[in-house]
Amino acid sequence: MSNVSFQVILAGALPYFLGSKNKYGLAKANWSLGLSHRKNSVSFAMQGIDKYYGGDKKVEGIQLYGSSLSIYALYKSLKIFTKNLTLINNLTTRDKCIFFLSLYSFIHLKSKLQFSILHIQHVSSFLVMIARLVAPETIIIVSMHDLWKNSKRALNNYEVEVINKQLQHADQIVWIAKHLKHCAIEQHIEWSIPDCIIPNGVNLEVIEETEIIEDQIIFAGTITERKGIKFLCEATKYLDKEVKRFVWAGTGAISLDNYSNLIQYKFTGYLESGPLLREIQQSKLLVVPSNFEPFGLVYLESLWAGTPIIGYSASVLELQKEFDPEVRHWFIPFDPHCQGGEELAYLIKNNISLKKSDEFNKERQLIRKTLLEKYSWDKISLQYNELYYSMFERRMKSRNKNHPYNI
Repeated sequence: MSNVSFQVILAGALPYFLGSKNKYGLAKANWSLGLSHRKNSVSFAMQGIDKYYGGDKKVEGIQLYGSSLSIYALYKSLKIFTKNLTLINNLTTRDKCIFFLSLYSFIHLKSKLQFSILHIQHVSSFLVMIARLVAPETIIIVSMHDLWKNSKRALNNYEVEVINKQLQHADQIVWIAKHLKHCAIEQHIEWSIPDCIIPNGVNLEVIEETEIIEDQIIFAGTITERKGIKFLCEATKYLDKEVKRFVWAGTGAISLDNYSNLIQYKFTGYLESGPLLREIQQSKLLVVPSNFEPFGLVYLESLWAGTPIIGYSASVLELQKEFDPEVRHWFIPFDPHCQGGEELAYLIKNNISLKKSDEFNKERQLIRKTLLEKYSWDKISLQYNELYYSMFERRMKSRNKNHPYNI
């Protein structure tokens, strides 16, 4: 890398153990990226948004910026907000409130720290528009982890308009998956700026070997309708002989009164990475048949734990292409748009014995090799690092070209 110096702000959701109310995969991914950035030469700090109510603090060598009272930031936010009412006139009342809070947070941050690059982990906070309004010289990178706030595939006209308006003000888009980009195009998301694909990584921590529990499968994620819960519940009616134990690892509530009572159900609640990987490793299959999955971080975690996956077809098939042909049968696609509970049960029955294969240990090593080569957070962090440097250097060259006498 050339000898240039600049400051990056990584703005996004933070995990709940840092004072956030967020337990979703995006928060885990954002924090993991931050931890990996510490090993690179780039200077960075993190701004907590989306249910982060903590103040400024330093954690594991990373400076976090959060919320606190500032009369200056409040005054300036009110001034800018009222001056630009036409810009936000079409927003819902809820989104106007989000816009104002994000505006206040950004102005408060700018009063404490100077930075050249703002790397935003999502567009739903309106930070893209705000940064361009308040700090027009800032280089803005948007990582698209999803299309909207709740991982749904179909957007309404309002949501499309909001996303398009945000992307007009960015300098670079990073898609975490090819199929997410294709889905955005189908939904009439438009952009004219450069874009690229950089996937999420996975924490490749050492796992102690544990015994596989016979006839156990696991679901890991938020227990909601969008994660395909109805398909899973319906599938249990056809699995009395094949599945004896079903682990639900995640937050949320569900009623199983109308489904098989011959299966033992275990609800763990939210699990940190270590305990979650142990539960997955003990299971025969991970089954997360989401209605839409932008990436599927838990799929990578399951593969690292040595457990085959059944999941959202577009995500699973895209991941499958990155692995050795010998292990592609570990990736079992489920299409919620043309398959149901009975078909899901069939997939579970046909693949629950994959771990009994004589080739299992060899296949697991091949999978871990690919994960280390392509999906470790250190590798992902380096890709972002190269992007930061290239964008900063382009901006500096552009300035020098426009102002040849400036030094």
